[in-house]
Amino acid sequence: MVATYAMPKVDFYDSAHTLHFEVSALSVSPDGTTLVFPGNQLTFNGRFSATVYVMDANGNWDAVGGAAVSIEPPPPPPPDPPPCGPHQDCGLSKVAI
Repeated sequence: MVATYAMPKVDFYDSAHTLHFEVSALSVSPDGTTLVFPGNQLTFNGRFSATVYVMDANGNWDAVGGAAVSIEPPPPPPPDPPPCGPHQDCGLSKVAI
């Protein structure tokens, strides 16, 4: 995979071949085996096919690979700590003066 004419792009399709999302790579590894794209833009969940495209010298997008992917929602944030009562340390350091 090369980024000679443009950064590669990844398209995500559902099982009905409907395009759900297209994103450009942020970087490509020097050996062309890995690309990085902003995953925080994926706002949908489920099973999709991802197809990677590179631009050729004529400005056409050529498919160079693909895979089935499962996109899961991020885990929920951890719960808030319990409130601190009046006679609890609450994690504060004690200093003798």
